[in-house]
Amino acid sequence: MLNTCQHPLDPDPNYAPKPVLMEVFPAEPVGEDDPCLNSHPENGRAMENTVNYNTLRF
Repeated sequence: MLNTCQHPLDPDPNYAPKPVLMEVFPAEPVGEDDPCLNSHPENGRAMENTVNYNTLRF
């Protein structure tokens, strides 16, 4: 999911969106030992949320 809304803690009262380039490439499935997945607890929760979302969606 991509969101370009202004962060709620941004002190700037003016929303000035910038262009976004998003590219998607095929990749191997993420393994349990993936360093990005395991580097922070938030990453693991994000992956779990993504799996749950896709499971419910399809």
